[in-house]
Amino acid sequence: MSLGDILVHRVLKVNCAPDWHWKKQPVYPFPAVYADAIRDKYFWNNNLWCILGGSGTIKTGQSQWSLSRGDVFLLRGNEAYFATHDPSRPLIVIAVHFDFTDKSRNILTPDGLPFHRHFTGMQFVESLLKRITIAWRSGQAETSAIWMRVCLNEFISAEKQISDDRQNDKAEIIRAICDEIRSNPGRQYVIADFARRTHCSLRHFNRLFKQFAGTTAHEYILTARLETAKDIILSSSHSISRIAELVGFNDIYYFSKWFKIKTGLPPSEYRRSKSLED
Repeated sequence: MSLGDILVHRVLKVNCAPDWHWKKQPVYPFPAVYADAIRDKYFWNNNLWCILGGSGTIKTGQSQWSLSRGDVFLLRGNEAYFATHDPSRPLIVIAVHFDFTDKSRNILTPDGLPFHRHFTGMQFVESLLKRITIAWRSGQAETSAIWMRVCLNEFISAEKQISDDRQNDKAEIIRAICDEIRSNPGRQYVIADFARRTHCSLRHFNRLFKQFAGTTAHEYILTARLETAKDIILSSSHSISRIAELVGFNDIYYFSKWFKIKTGLPPSEYRRSKSLED
């Protein structure tokens, strides 16, 4: 993703007072070419907002996000935000006001940038923020821009990593579901329950399951039942009705019909034919 050039306007560290709250109305993007002339009156078009401590909330549109150490947001100048905090746990925030620009310092608005990321470890991000702050305070515009780019790339790539981690988490849940089905094929499973365990919609679960297992969850259950039924038929003296119960069928006639469709033989004939082969 191309971010263009980066222009850092201001870096602020705020230890919020107990009665602190923040309300920002949307504004039109302010031309970056005027930034040097008006300095502190320049209204930022982007703000990397990093929570170093405390507890609070921020609202944008219909969404509300909790705030705690490790939360980082990319706030836009043309959007409205309202933030507040717990007076007993006041927020500590570092805000970097900046712009994406082209070579002529015209404003750019890169698409697809994440809004929020939570870092479980903030040491690296804090070290980058410290470098940005030092460079900006000493008037080293190019150096502050370099470190800001590194910080933004960390923000973007970490968002991708959390997406990958979530996918990996879902894969682990689906793997456990597959193990459970194979171990207990006779249980009466509800696919919607699997979806809830995977924290996604039924439609999305079915897509993920097929991607992981190569078949639908329903077909996976039936295959596990068929393989288990074959094993029990050949390795035990259980009646066909008992085998049907063990693999989740309450109706022996339906089980026998289904078994014949899948194997070409009714269960009793399957048992006899395999015994003759031995």
